[in-house]
Amino acid sequence: MFSAEEAAEDESDDPIILVRPETSPEDVAGMAVSVGVLTGIGGLVSHAAVVARGWGIPAVVGAAALRIEESGATAENGERIGPGDVVTIDGTTGEVWLGEILGAAADPALEEAVVARSLPELARLTDWASSTARASTERVPG
Repeated sequence: MFSAEEAAEDESDDPIILVRPETSPEDVAGMAVSVGVLTGIGGLVSHAAVVARGWGIPAVVGAAALRIEESGATAENGERIGPGDVVTIDGTTGEVWLGEILGAAADPALEEAVVARSLPELARLTDWASSTARASTERVPG
């Protein structure tokens, strides 16, 4: 949603990601009902980052690859995000996807790639555990 006022007044049960050029104290009511925040301008101590961190919700701030306006957002490749479009954000990596990313249930290869890039130690540990499990089931008794 591109308006904090609309987010605050929204009566649907759909999760809301508030998308703003940047946030200010006037946006707090919309941020309070959101499951995440995405801004085009900002950084570690920007309003959106500080409030989101305090509330424990993910935020991607300073998404320079997006031109965010009141009516929507445009990616560098020309892809447009409009009101009502579903977006997924990763507050840890700063990544933004158009559409819903559900993790392993939706696309195991995507989740594996995100884990490998964001948490390489976990990826190595998972690979090791998988290979150890395969090796123990391939042993021939005797």
